[in-house]
Amino acid sequence: DSLYVATGGGELYSVKQYGEVEWRRTIEAGIRSAPVVLTSSDRRTGQGVAIVAGDGSVVYFDSSGSREWRTELGGYGDDGLAIGHRTLLARSGSTLFALDANDGSERWRVDLGTGSRNPPILVGDTVYVGGDRLRAIDIDGGIGIRTLRVGEQRFEREEPGLVSFVAATEGKLFVTTTV
Repeated sequence: DSLYVATGGGELYSVKQYGEVEWRRTIEAGIRSAPVVLTSSDRRTGQGVAIVAGDGSVVYFDSSGSREWRTELGGYGDDGLAIGHRTLLARSGSTLFALDANDGSERWRVDLGTGSRNPPILVGDTVYVGGDRLRAIDIDGGIGIRTLRVGEQRFEREEPGLVSFVAATEGKLFVTTTV
């Protein structure tokens, strides 16, 4: 029932039908990503919106505009977000983070090698992300602790140049590369 609008200057708006602003929050560090809506199927409790702040943190607000949690990624974190399987995926440079959508705690992280600024996408139970190559990663992150993981990668494919954005439709993956 809401449209969430983020500005580079750090304003996050919840806009209701007919343009009525329900609430507005200011993120002092600015906002570096499009807002991602988390529904009740993504979380145990309610719904809301997550953004990446300019200081590299991911911030989650519930539907009333109350900040529920904030997670520091330890980097810039301005490469976009994806959501699915009760997991919020955030890329920060050469690292892909999987955060618990309920409280923002880190589930796992994967080193992606040379970075490229693009968001991860989720298709089924596989996360696709670009960089020095196209990578397909299991949504559960394999087995391990933090970046020491085994079995997280379903495949990787080297392309000429860096892999930028990844998209999927009708069972096919599409990637853009810089050559």
